[in-house]
Amino acid sequence: MLQLDQHTARFPWELLDTGEAGQPVGREREPWAVRTQVLRKLKTEEFREHPLGAGRSGGVLVIGEPACDKTLYAELPAARTEAQAVAKALAVQAMLAPDALQAVSALLAQPLRIVHIAGHGEHREDGSGGVVLSNKTVLGPCEIAAMRQVPELVFINCCFIGQIHPDPKVPRNALGAGRTQFAASVAEQLIRIGVRCVVAAGWAVEDGPAMLFATRFYQRLLAGERFIDAVGAARRAAWQARPAGNTWAAYQCYGDPDWRYADA
Repeated sequence: MLQLDQHTARFPWELLDTGEAGQPVGREREPWAVRTQVLRKLKTEEFREHPLGAGRSGGVLVIGEPACDKTLYAELPAARTEAQAVAKALAVQAMLAPDALQAVSALLAQPLRIVHIAGHGEHREDGSGGVVLSNKTVLGPCEIAAMRQVPELVFINCCFIGQIHPDPKVPRNALGAGRTQFAASVAEQLIRIGVRCVVAAGWAVEDGPAMLFATRFYQRLLAGERFIDAVGAARRAAWQARPAGNTWAAYQCYGDPDWRYADA
């Protein structure tokens, strides 16, 4: 458990490596965050007292690539694929390409225990942000705070591709310069409003390992494992799929290590 505050949470601790060059291939060569089940715990003085959770009766909402301004943001077929795979694992129907009204309405329509969203992300100067929606809006902590019962788990995978439009006259997406800060900021806000477990990608992820991380994570939760064990299994699976990449380290995971998801 990494005990962090809003400043130290911005660092990519998952990339910390205690290994040395020249070590033989084997368990010793596994990155520290893979061989050690790393989970973050955020220290904050501001939090919602006695948040009302949806509990086991809460539903599941999976959203893939919400509709947004296509003149600014590239299409994300991998976000849709991820949403469909996650929805299948959780035995629900994925909501693909919803507009802002549809996405927010789905969020507020019923008590939800799990919210999983994959799409473009936006980081704002005031530290807020979330998943980009249509009409220049976002779906993030403010919208989740409007729910009468907060989810127990929120998984946000916001994709970033450097320049969001091939036209060189279009400015670069500001999210690129602050990916780890974005993930930490969103996680902090979600924890403040009472979300027990948060998973947020700290930088751009590769499609294959990212899909494997998400599906393995939910498979383990559905098998009755603890949050920390599901995170550990998902990170290991992503690393084994591509050790040369860094998708396995991209996910910042906060919350109660002993939290479990089980059917009512």
